[in-house]
Amino acid sequence: MVAPQFTYPLITSGVATNPFMYTPETTFAVRKTASPIFTAVPIAGDVAIRKDGVPINVTVAGQHSIYRAQLAGKNYTISFPIHPLSTAFLKYGSEVPNYNTPAGNINESIQFLWKYKQAMGTAQLHNAWLFFLGCRATSLTLTQTPQSLLEASMEFLVREIEVPVLDTDPLTSPTYANFTDFSGPVFQDSDGGNLPLSIGGTSYPTDNFTATIAQGTFAKPYNGSGLADTILPGQYLVTGTLDIPIGQDISQETAFAAANQTPVTLKYTFKTGVMVLTVNNTILTADSNSILATPTEPLKHSYSFQGTVGVIGTS
Repeated sequence: MVAPQFTYPLITSGVATNPFMYTPETTFAVRKTASPIFTAVPIAGDVAIRKDGVPINVTVAGQHSIYRAQLAGKNYTISFPIHPLSTAFLKYGSEVPNYNTPAGNINESIQFLWKYKQAMGTAQLHNAWLFFLGCRATSLTLTQTPQSLLEASMEFLVREIEVPVLDTDPLTSPTYANFTDFSGPVFQDSDGGNLPLSIGGTSYPTDNFTATIAQGTFAKPYNGSGLADTILPGQYLVTGTLDIPIGQDISQETAFAAANQTPVTLKYTFKTGVMVLTVNNTILTADSNSILATPTEPLKHSYSFQGTVGVIGTS
């Protein structure tokens, strides 16, 4: 008999004791330890964690090989899809920076927490706390296709992802989010009703709509820490794509053909009375359509667009 390689239990992502959750920071990238209140991300899918070291190669004149490699620091990002139940969390990625009222937008940094269980070389499973400190969104992408859930994906720059804390809760009197906090259906395409897309006040059918709000977020390190000492919003821009079947009118064809296109307001209703995206000063930047040799779908225009500001509101 060959003994198994593992004397401890391996774990899967199903060992989480609480949902992936967040809390606004009081001080950038400093773990909140006194009575923090965590809110669940509603509802996070696969959380992709990326940790990139910054290696420095020390070369030597006269040799093919380097003398040594040294690590000068680390850069961190996380990204995950969301099936929204509400809009508050999405606004960390959608809102234009607001320095006077930072709460709920990119000017308010947040920290994430994954609370789970893991082994430490024996059969016992230990409670674990994994903190993501100093987080600001880089982008929010909203995608809606027919007969499907609204897919929102977000990416964050992170100053530091700590080594997990085991066994003893590192926080004093915390309020953790629970899986039972989720209630009600997540947003889907039928929530927007018929003709959810409007361009310049005219409603159109669509079978594909995507909008990406990029914050231009950047991380800036300073000498000595090896980490990003600040993460700030940069150039804000809204881009996206949409499909419109041919036949309703030629307004968009005419607008796109004009030498100087007049910017208009674009709206997409994801959930009536709850979530409406308004993109100001929208222009069409590209058009792709095909005359198919085999007629398998209605003819359509696939437009790309760009706007100045994207606002998530209720109307």
